Amino acid sequence: MGKRDTRFSYVNPIAMARARGPRSNDGPTIQDYLSRPRPSWEELKQLKEQKSKKGSSSLAAWEEQMNEKFKEDLKKHRDKVQASQEGQGSRSSSQSHKKKKEKKKSKKKKKARSPSHSSPSSCDSSPDSDSEVEEEKREQPQRRHKKKRKKEKKKKHRSEPGTDDSSDDNDNDKASDSSRSDKKSKKRKRKWTKTSEGSENESDTDRSSRELASASSSSRHKKKRKRDKHKKGKRRREDKNNDISDAD
Repeated sequence: MGKRDTRFSYVNPIAMARARGPRSNDGPTIQDYLSRPRPSWEELKQLKEQKSKKGSSSLAAWEEQMNEKFKEDLKKHRDKVQASQEGQGSRSSSQSHKKKKEKKKSKKKKKARSPSHSSPSSCDSSPDSDSEVEEEKREQPQRRHKKKRKKEKKKKHRSEPGTDDSSDDNDNDKASDSSRSDKKSKKRKRKWTKTSEGSENESDTDRSSRELASASSSSRHKKKRKRDKHKKGKRRREDKNNDISDAD
């Protein structure tokens, strides 16, 4: 049993195509596809504009159908909205009219309360305002008389001997205030003595610590001064040597 022979003869495809001959024209060629008639750029722009203006015909037809169906409903809703708007406008106008009337009445009342500054035209405007002004004029002298009586009673009360009692009460209040101030001063003195005793006990330890700290700080200052003097002397010597060398 030998190996199967898998070899096959090589055939040039170009030679095979030439041997077959020309093909039959079943459809359009590539050249026909490339040379097909195509619109220009300006024609394309016009087509786009026409489409954008027209829109879709199906959508327009659907909108017309819906409008025909709901025409009556739209009319009813429109009538309701218009009626509500008119009612709101009438209400707002009536409210504004009422507010104006109330303002006028309040102004008239204020003018009636101050008859000295009111003009005769405003007083003669209505009979109600005239009656109110007359009543107030009648009440004014009574009020003044009552105020005078009250003032006289107050003056009599001040001039009566009861004032001596009030002066005694004031003296007693002053004495009580002085006694309170004395008590406060005594309490402060006691606190000060207590704090001074405690501070004396603490002052011995503080003094010793302060003395040690001051001694250490003084020794440090002395060392620093010596160092500074030594550095200054060196600098002076170096400056002199430099000057001599420059002169030579």
